[in-house]
Amino acid sequence: MINESDHGGSSRGPSRRKPQAGQRKRASAAPSDPYKPVSLGVRRSRAFEAEGGGLLCVHPGQVAASFRLRLNPDPAEGEPNDTASCLVRLADEAGEVWEAESTFSLHVFVENMVNLDRTSWLVYFDDAEEWKGAFDGDRMITGATCLLDDRFYRKFLVGDERVELKFKSQCPRFDVAFYTSPHVTGLTSLLVRVSGLFDVDMNKIRPLVFEMDWRNLLFRNELYFDTEAEEWAGDGWPLPPVFRRAGSTGSPQALVRYEAKPESRAGAG
Repeated sequence: MINESDHGGSSRGPSRRKPQAGQRKRASAAPSDPYKPVSLGVRRSRAFEAEGGGLLCVHPGQVAASFRLRLNPDPAEGEPNDTASCLVRLADEAGEVWEAESTFSLHVFVENMVNLDRTSWLVYFDDAEEWKGAFDGDRMITGATCLLDDRFYRKFLVGDERVELKFKSQCPRFDVAFYTSPHVTGLTSLLVRVSGLFDVDMNKIRPLVFEMDWRNLLFRNELYFDTEAEEWAGDGWPLPPVFRRAGSTGSPQALVRYEAKPESRAGAG
């Protein structure tokens, strides 16, 4: 992706206002979106802050998890800058289910529109016959939108076609679906459909779709709620996820254990 600016305007970040129910009259993600089962390969032990003052420790091996995405509509009229959250669940060795919630800007989808790490191209949705069916069922997110207004130009390829647009008052709409490959057993990903973009001549661009690794969202925790300003805020630093009890049980996993924090040793030199 190539960025070119026509002037030195500053980039405008997304709104972080706390979502409130009933203030947006448009499509949103259904609260009953199912959790999608996935398998996580863990190469080294990790310890996460957990409810109750302890640690949720995850040890090397294959760990079963599940996740869902939640749309957080921006309540402000005329400023459609939604955010989204990823809720990840793990069952520990006793079968107790823990959940961590991470909140992020929708700009992550813009960043992944052109990603050299993936093996598939950004394509027009009408041409993506194999992917269309993923959007016919329950989507993980429907109708998320944000404002792109940094006044920079972007040039990228859609299939073999060159597309140029300017991020000025652009309000793309994102729909996200979970995709299971029919060709490779156990291979899953996210499909992101983007609509509502316009090229530099103000011609509407046909809806686009691209594939994205769901691992990029599991613990993307970049926003926190500022109680004084009453808005979502972020300063570029990732925030550590905190696991809380989900109030349910699952299949016990020996590699996931809740442990008390080691007591600090007074006077240790």
